[in-house]
Amino acid sequence: MISIIIPVYNGETFITKTVRRILRSTYTDLEVLLVDDGSTDHSPALCDKLANADRRVKAYHKENGGVDSARNYGIDAAQGEVLCFCDQDDIVEPECYERLWASYRNSGSDIVMCSSGRSVDGKRSDYEVQTDSVYEGFRIQDELLVPLLVNGFQLPCSPEFPFTASGKQTPDSNQGKTDSGQRNRYPHIWNCMFRTEFIREHHIRFRTYVNYEDDLLFKVEALSKADKVSSIAYTGYYWRVNLKSETYAHHYVKEIGKKQDAVWKDIENSISGCIQDETILDQVKQVTFCKQYLDAVHNLTSPEIRKRKGFHKLYAIRNYYNKNIYSREYKHCIEAGRYVKKGRVKPGILLPILAMRMTVLSYLAEKVLDRILLISLHSDQLVKLERWIKK
Repeated sequence: MISIIIPVYNGETFITKTVRRILRSTYTDLEVLLVDDGSTDHSPALCDKLANADRRVKAYHKENGGVDSARNYGIDAAQGEVLCFCDQDDIVEPECYERLWASYRNSGSDIVMCSSGRSVDGKRSDYEVQTDSVYEGFRIQDELLVPLLVNGFQLPCSPEFPFTASGKQTPDSNQGKTDSGQRNRYPHIWNCMFRTEFIREHHIRFRTYVNYEDDLLFKVEALSKADKVSSIAYTGYYWRVNLKSETYAHHYVKEIGKKQDAVWKDIENSISGCIQDETILDQVKQVTFCKQYLDAVHNLTSPEIRKRKGFHKLYAIRNYYNKNIYSREYKHCIEAGRYVKKGRVKPGILLPILAMRMTVLSYLAEKVLDRILLISLHSDQLVKLERWIKK
């Protein structure tokens, strides 16, 4: 049986449609766990109605604790052999779970992934493209884990070069190349199927101390501990772009530098046992910090900042940068800016500016880029531009 965990918070607009679509799946031996996380709209009643209409649906109600808390609640309650996660407003294709299950049964993998797409105002496009593959041993680190951590960057010692993250040579040692250098790897977990006992044996849980890297930390730990991972090319899941969701809500994160330090320590604890090359570990750290610097700049452009008296003044901006960027191993880690892949617009623009410590200019550049992204989401013609800039 497949357990599908759906955290629900004020999701009355889409939750019924999402669940009914899942119940029409070609794979029928499943349970849908609706974890209502203290919703204040009609979601609790809708969850109960769905549970009463189909015995495969189970509704749970808890105090608000965030999406991570709700997902962990679902993991503890799940009775299926495998776990899947779905967001309350996304789109699951009818054959998604059947195909993931078939791959799981045929390969015996700890994790199975399918390709995913994105839906903007009903128009679909590819998002993360997988191949029909099975990964074991060092291939998990070299073709899945490291590319996930350095997505958008090309390391000098990456899987495109002869020696890999595990210190071993690739099958084609003359060229030293795999497809991982060209393929984007993202932290989302909704296109994944996890073996339940694998998750429980290793005590893998979503971190409740942070609400913006939760998928990444879960997926990094899972990939670090997996013995076998398989993927299928079939596109089974579509992320519905919702400007009111957490992804685009752009909340201000307090003490972001301290939280980012905790995120890195979490990542380091997960990967240090499987990535043995110290040079690559250091480069992964540099890239991670560069991405965090960009997130910190983006954090400063949150609309919620306008409510903070004096925060727009130059001295406040400089103090913020000193606390959350320049004091966090900046001199060493900003060097990873030279690893940004060609065509990656946002890091390609902002990291060189940060490298010159041009604080105000980087802040203004982020505001302009952020504005372009939001405008592009309202235009069919500019969706591709949004993807290009956000890279």
